[in-house]
Amino acid sequence: QFSLMKWPLRYIIIHKGCVYYFKSSTSPAPQGAFSLNGYNRVMRAAEETTSSNVFPFKIVHFSKKHRTWFFSAASEDERRKWMRHLRREIDHYNDRNESHISSDSDTDADSFYGTIERPLEIKHPVESADDD
Repeated sequence: QFSLMKWPLRYIIIHKGCVYYFKSSTSPAPQGAFSLNGYNRVMRAAEETTSSNVFPFKIVHFSKKHRTWFFSAASEDERRKWMRHLRREIDHYNDRNESHISSDSDTDADSFYGTIERPLEIKHPVESADDD
């Protein structure tokens, strides 16, 4: 019964402002995808920490009516790398190059997470017609 609480393993590709997720590393097509448009925050998800999800994180949309996506990494280093890549893609997609995201060798967790988790201010968000 506890297996229901375990998150499914997915393989993720971040490409041109979209996140594609696959059931396996050999899947010919994604199981799903979503745009990073309007997502402005990458954060640790301490509320999701369990014995099987030790390093969870999430991406948050500026609008509460949009889904928050949750992920879990195998290690602290892996979580930092994914959070860094997602934040860079969000910054790039929103035409923001201002974030000064530290390198993989940054050992000060407070400094790293303080920078990476800071919300991106979205000036003129574009709502697509299918959002209603």
